[in-house]
This record gives sequence, structure tokens and C-alpha cells, in this order.
Amino acid sequence: MDPNITGPKDQTPLHLSALYNQPTLMALLLRKGAQVDAVTQDGLTALHLASQCGHTEAVAQLLEGKADVHAWDRQSRTALHCAAAQGEAGVIKLLLYAGADANAATKEKKTPLHLAATAGLIFLNI
Repeated sequence: MDPNITGPKDQTPLHLSALYNQPTLMALLLRKGAQVDAVTQDGLTALHLASQCGHTEAVAQLLEGKADVHAWDRQSRTALHCAAAQGEAGVIKLLLYAGADANAATKEKKTPLHLAATAGLIFLNI
């Protein structure tokens, strides 16, 4: 089986296993040659998908497989933007530890912090 076969919207088996939080399957696909940074029609990598869903195990597996934390999608978002917009603190920590740029800005000049604040996910401890 070709681990890089694509289906609708150019999703690979790795994209789908990241989306549905299947790190064991992801490890197998990566061992069989799945391209860790393959993109969908929307420019999403498996790391974008796992990050926006808050799948920390899947994100960790992708980072171990050398996923690019700086990859941009067609909306100029990184995986960190996706995680921040959903308030996924565990994923945010993993991505920052892996070297994600907290100051990366989208075409609209929004950083991950902007997206988290817009979603009402920033709380002040005053």
C-alpha cells in the first residue's frame, strides 16, 4: 500500500490518522514512508489537523517524525495558530517546545496570541 495515496481534498492516510488521533497508525505510516509534511488542497499538514483538534499524542508523534512546525497553510496559519485558536494548551506547549514561532503572523497580521484572545481563550489573573 502506498502511504502517500491521496483521497478527497488531497488528504493522505497520515492526515486522516492525525485528524482522528491514531498515533499508533501514524507511527506505522511514517515508518512506511508517509510524507510527514504532505499538504491537503487547503495547505494543511497532518500537524495542522492534529493541533487544531488538540490531539497531543498525535502532535507528539508528528514532531518525532520531524514535522515542520513552521509550515503555513493557505490561510497563512501555522500549527501553533490552529492550536491557539482552539485553546489547546497541551498542544501549544508541545509546539513551542519544538521551536514553533509564537510571533509568526498571518497575512492579516494575527499572531497565535491574537487568535487565542479573539476566541476568548485568554484569561487574566489580576
